[in-house]
Formats: sequence, C-alpha cells, structure tokens
Amino acid sequence: MAPPPTQPALLLLAGGGAMGPYQLGVVAKFLKTFPHARFTVAAGVSVGALISGMFAFFRDQREAVDEALRMFLAGCDSRLFFGVPNPLAVCCGKSVLTSRNIERDLKQTCTRERYMQYDSGAVAPHGARPFVAAEYTSLDSGQTDRVTNAASYDSFVDGLMASSALPSVFEAQDVGGEWCVDGSIRHMLPSVPPEAKDAAFAHILVVLCHPPGPLGPVHGTASARDVANRTAEIVCRDNLRADVVRMWNEVRELTAKYKTPPNIFFTHPTEPVWHPLWLGRKDVVALFDMGRATPMHPATPPSEPAPRAPLRLVV
Repeated sequence: MAPPPTQPALLLLAGGGAMGPYQLGVVAKFLKTFPHARFTVAAGVSVGALISGMFAFFRDQREAVDEALRMFLAGCDSRLFFGVPNPLAVCCGKSVLTSRNIERDLKQTCTRERYMQYDSGAVAPHGARPFVAAEYTSLDSGQTDRVTNAASYDSFVDGLMASSALPSVFEAQDVGGEWCVDGSIRHMLPSVPPEAKDAAFAHILVVLCHPPGPLGPVHGTASARDVANRTAEIVCRDNLRADVVRMWNEVRELTAKYKTPPNIFFTHPTEPVWHPLWLGRKDVVALFDMGRATPMHPATPPSEPAPRAPLRLVV
C-alpha cells in the first residue's frame, strides 16, 4: 500500500527573542495535527530564522523541532547561552545571551556534515530538502537582505546569526563583507519567499511571538527591566501591525491562483508574555507547552487593516 502523499506547507516565523520556544510548540502541534504535512518552504526573522534554519539540517522535521528545543534547554542548563554578562544585564538583572555561545551551540547541533549530507541524500530519506530563508538587516544599506540554504554552510550560518543579532545585545555579524544585525529591526515578519510563488501549498502556518492587537495595560512596576520590556513591546507591536497587513496581502497574491484554498493558520499568544532577554528552564518548558496548546483553527484574512489609534493630547 502506497504511503499517503505529502502535504506541502509554508512556514513563516516572526521575530520575538526568547519567545522562540512558543513558536517551537506551535510547530510541534502543527506537525502532530497534520502528520503528512511537510514544510517545503520556511522563512524566518530573528529567533524565527534560527528555528526555521533547523529544517536545512534535519530531514525529519520533528527531529528538527526536538533539537531546537534541546538547544534552548541546554542554554539554560549549561549557561552556554546565558553565561556572559553584557551592559543590558543591568536592565534585566541577569546575564543574557552572547552570540559566540549561540554560534558554538548552533554549529555543534547543525554541523557542516549534516548540511552537506542533506544534499547528498546520506541522511535517512524523510523527504526532499526544503527551501529555507533567513532575513537580516544590513547596516551598510539599512535594507532587509536574506540568506538561503542554497548558500554555502558558512554563509548560511552567518546569515542565521545576523538575523538574530539584536543590537546592543549581540555584536553585528559579517555577512558577505557587510555588517548585519537583527532582521526584526525593519520587519517582524519575513516576506513570502519568491521561490514559493510557483508552489501549491496545502497548509500555510504563520507564527507570531506577540499579539498584533492594541497594547494592554501596564503590569508590574517602573523598574528598569519593566521599562525595557514595555519599550520592546511598543516597538514590536507597531512594526508588527504593518507586517501583518503586508503578510496577508502576500498570502492573498500567492493563493489567488489555487484551485483548492490552503489551510491558513495564523497563530500568536492570546496575551503578551515577555521574557525578551533571558529564559530559565521552566520558562522554556512553559512557553513550549503554551505553543503546543494553541488550537489549529484555519484563519480568515482580514478584509481591511486595523486603523491606527488617533493621537491623544494630554494637557
């Protein structure tokens, strides 16, 4: 008896710092809900780039999710991610991630051999190699650039590191002779890759790390950490609203020619959960479980973008 046909899927992962385990939980839930689905195109920004990048190394996409989760947990257990203080530690009260340690753990898990074996077919055949793209911001041009897994191993890893190089937390990364930083500086959501235009997806999964709606009331005190968190929330939410409108327009254009509309899943936490600079092991597990609890209900694109709130005059 022939196995059921693979259901091609498009994955778009937003930036969101330490909310990455939430995204992993959503992806794990999706792959469990649709066991015959396979991400044939994946794109990400910031932590979303690191996660989507795993699919360039592991043919078994469930294994890719497991390995990404292991990397988050290893960072908490061994302090690989969190062992070296930097100036922002004064804001969050803890040591934060360092790019050298993230790169070290990334290269230990996502080896050159795995990258090359995927092309040669030496790894167990769980399916064809997906197309993976990571977006980052060039400091030279101020524009969004990207790297794909059509590049060399070193260039691809450099691009993944650049996409998550949050300024003042990580040092800028040299990609092709240009200094580059976090992709979410310009866009919280990646664009639909042009390489996806001729594909016919059965599913499209978009995972945000933050709700795109209006800001809620301030919780907590006016400590340096709370102010840093709230500032990040304001900046991210403003960029995210515009990116969501752009994303829906791109999805409409992509699927306009489809005879059978795909399932479109547009997921995000129902409430803001902010640990932008640090995670403990319990946080990783809680965020992953939150993602796994996300209902897989197809979304309907909005007909009109939400208007921006009017300015309030305080006298």
